[in-house]
Amino acid sequence: MTKVGRSSRTPFKHWLLDKELGRITGILANNPSRCPATASPFHIIDLCAGDGVVTETHDASPAIILKHAKHAWTRNTPCRVTLIERNEHTCASLWQHILLETVQQGCVEVLNQDAREYEIPITGPSQAIFINCDPNHMADFPMTEQGIAMLPPMTTLLVTMGCNVGGLKRLSLEERRRWFEWVGLIKATLPRWHDLLLVIIVRDNHQWGYLLRLPAPWITETRARIEKQGDRDFPHGVTTVPYRSDRHGFDDLIDALFLTSEELRVRKNPPLFSPDFFQ
Repeated sequence: MTKVGRSSRTPFKHWLLDKELGRITGILANNPSRCPATASPFHIIDLCAGDGVVTETHDASPAIILKHAKHAWTRNTPCRVTLIERNEHTCASLWQHILLETVQQGCVEVLNQDAREYEIPITGPSQAIFINCDPNHMADFPMTEQGIAMLPPMTTLLVTMGCNVGGLKRLSLEERRRWFEWVGLIKATLPRWHDLLLVIIVRDNHQWGYLLRLPAPWITETRARIEKQGDRDFPHGVTTVPYRSDRHGFDDLIDALFLTSEELRVRKNPPLFSPDFFQ
């Protein structure tokens, strides 16, 4: 059995986190005048941090985050890291591995709590915040509607969405309706200078998707880079759809992720994406 958080899809997820967080950190640390967001401080938040274990074949999101935070610190850029893990034993492992890292005292916190209870401390309207939201599957989504609505305007975001892990779509449509509500609120609270990019692994029976909230001018370059990496990592590559320029396609691909094949077949308006998209 594959350990939670470790599968053939994990390297791609970590690559996404590394590239997107690295780009934002690099601008804030090296070219702050190019960025309307400010490091006051730059706050990086991992809502499902896990155990922090890094091996020769497996990275971990806390290690990736701390790598970029260290770059900010070397450039005298204020940076704060919050790592949240709700499982007590997993959090104990995370603490152990964080203590092995050389970090700036007082700039890293590890919280053993449900991420849905966490309130982001905001220092100002232009504060740069990056959130990594990586639940085991969509039923464990760690953000509340209120939490999404309260995201500061300069927040960038990476959400991983496992929509059929362990046959999760056996949940009733009513239970899955909350998934649509979460994504709908992320769309509704999108600042005008940001866009959303939906990334889907093609023909993945666990039906993993990745949702990025990022500056709108980065969309074209980001899509090309992600699709190129997807071709390397998966037999059938990945599909990417931006929200602002293709809202119909974006919503149809969300439907393909969240609805069963039968539910897609009986839709009043045929979807752009086939019900057999993941087969």
